[in-house]
This record gives sequence, structure tokens and C-alpha cells, in this order.
Amino acid sequence: MSGLDLKALAAKVTATDGSIANGSSISILLEHRGASVLLSADAVPTVTVPTLQALARQRRLPGGLSVDAIKLSHHGSRANVTSELLKAVRADHYIFSTNNAIFNHPDDEAVARVLVHGGRQPTMWFNYATRRNQRWAEPALRAKHGYQVRYPANGRSGVVIALPARTTGE
Repeated sequence: MSGLDLKALAAKVTATDGSIANGSSISILLEHRGASVLLSADAVPTVTVPTLQALARQRRLPGGLSVDAIKLSHHGSRANVTSELLKAVRADHYIFSTNNAIFNHPDDEAVARVLVHGGRQPTMWFNYATRRNQRWAEPALRAKHGYQVRYPANGRSGVVIALPARTTGE
């Protein structure tokens, strides 16, 4: 995979999620003691992106919103994790919640979009270590693109991400 063209993969045109059920999904931006997490459920980018852009404008953040972590929408589906979404909000930590047993998520395009548009040195977290997502831990690929990956300890499922409290100046 080290020869993979991430920019081309991230730029691949894919359909966006048009599901009514996912379109009514509830996303939450949680901010506490200076730490922030976007929990995007199965939200669709046509709803999430304008909302995040409006919040960035309201907060006078011309570069878009920055959060500590994002639980990516719909298990890292290419139809939900778009380049536009990742330009509207950036994070240090990107969380993929899936065992990829049914729909084979996360999609490669979604992972590539995180790596291309997700800021400098992002860390990707997977709550299951699977053959499909462990491909992204290839040392040559990580060194070439400057990112980290984290998996559950000792073949278990689930991860814990500790976000430090910070003063916000308010």
C-alpha cells in the first residue's frame, strides 16, 4: 500500500449518503473544559457541513472549526466522510467505529480524505483491529504521509482516548 496515491483516492467522486434515516441522525459537538469532540453518528454531509460552516462563521474562525477528536460519520463511509466535511472541521484524532463485518467500512476513500484533509499528523483510531483497517498501519505509508494509527490493546475491542482539559481564556 505504500505506493498508494492518497490524493487521487481522496479526490475520487463518490455519491453522498441520501438515506432518510441517516439524514435524521443526531450529531453532537461536545465541548468541556477546553476539550472538544464531534460525535457525528450517521449524519450526512449535506446537513453537517453547512452547520459546521455556520458555527465557524459565528465564532469568527475563517479556517473552519477545530476540535480535538471526531467520531466519523457512518463508520467511515465514503458517502458520509467527504473532503468538504474535513475542510469544515479538523481534528487531531479521527475515530472509526466499526468492525467492518457488514458493509466493509471504513471505505478507503474516507480514510484517504482524513489523511489528505485532516491536518498535520492526524491520529486515526479504530475500535477494532481488522485485516482491512490494519493496512493503514504500514510503516512506509505512515512515514510517507505523517500520521499515526491506534488500535485496541491485545486484540480486544474498544479504545479510550484521553483528551486533556485546557483553559479556554473565557
